[in-house]
Amino acid sequence: MIYDARHQTNLRIRRENGNDVDRVDPKVVVGRSPAVAEVYESVYSYLIAGMMLGSVRGDVLEGIASSERAKANGHGFNANLAEALHPMVPADKTVREVVSEKKLQALFRRLQE
Repeated sequence: MIYDARHQTNLRIRRENGNDVDRVDPKVVVGRSPAVAEVYESVYSYLIAGMMLGSVRGDVLEGIASSERAKANGHGFNANLAEALHPMVPADKTVREVVSEKKLQALFRRLQE
């Protein structure tokens, strides 16, 4: 989504400056040869922890799994926290303006149980 939004913004800027964006050649062309297309479309090119899956060594897989699980748990906690705060905080106010630190600490403890 981020890349798409950035791309759309760049296209809008180019159009506003009078550039014909529909005639711009891509910087990278993938799939011109069967060998390149095969590697590009391979499941080994799947990105995990910033590395291509095909080049990940076995001795780092456990660390990757732990790291990814911790990130997922953190995102889950953040989602639960946002859902719990949403009814408490009016649209034109901040969390700091509405929820006391003591009440926020209690909410953290409750959600961590």
